Amino acid sequence: RAAYIHVGAMIATTMSANVFFWIIPAQRKQVAAMKRGETVDPLLGKRAKQRSYHNNYLTLPVLFAMISNHYASTYNHPHAWLVLILIMLGSVLIRHFFNLRHKKIVRWEYPIAGLAIIFATLVWIAPKPAVVEAGKAVPTLAEITAITQARCTGCHAEKPTIMPVAQMGVMLDTPERVKQFAQRINERAFQLKNMPLANMTQMTDEERAKIGAWYAAGAK
Repeated sequence: RAAYIHVGAMIATTMSANVFFWIIPAQRKQVAAMKRGETVDPLLGKRAKQRSYHNNYLTLPVLFAMISNHYASTYNHPHAWLVLILIMLGSVLIRHFFNLRHKKIVRWEYPIAGLAIIFATLVWIAPKPAVVEAGKAVPTLAEITAITQARCTGCHAEKPTIMPVAQMGVMLDTPERVKQFAQRINERAFQLKNMPLANMTQMTDEERAKIGAWYAAGAK
């Protein structure tokens, strides 16, 4: 999760460096040369434009990195590094289409390829529902409530012990409340695995699997 933000920050830092160390100094030198009545060095403009062009391609990847923490299925995937690369690659191809179009060149294969890569990646990382195995005992509401009381009520209870109030108004300290929020429990704990936050209460994979199986069986 943090790595996605760090990658975005590194790219954004590079973009900022392009502006402060190349683009702005080149403009100042050009303006100074014009004021002195001297011939402006065209190489300064070419280098500045090249760096600006680089920044143009990096904008969408940085934007995705900035908002990525809202999409747990990306950074929680076993191959999160590849997910990040594929989504950034797709966004660069889309950006390339617009850059060419500014030159009156229309090449639809670039946005189509970019969207195809992003869509295929999203299908690949989409959370999978739990499958109830025939003959296997389905976890009971009491078992799931025991899990939420041990792992979730520090933040989601009438009187939470970690947070000052129940986060998002969600309380998971009674069987009735667990059943009420069954869908959200399944989504966050089993499918996306982004709760508990940073897994601070050490919810195990076995417990997550029980939640998924319970919900798949009807959350009764």
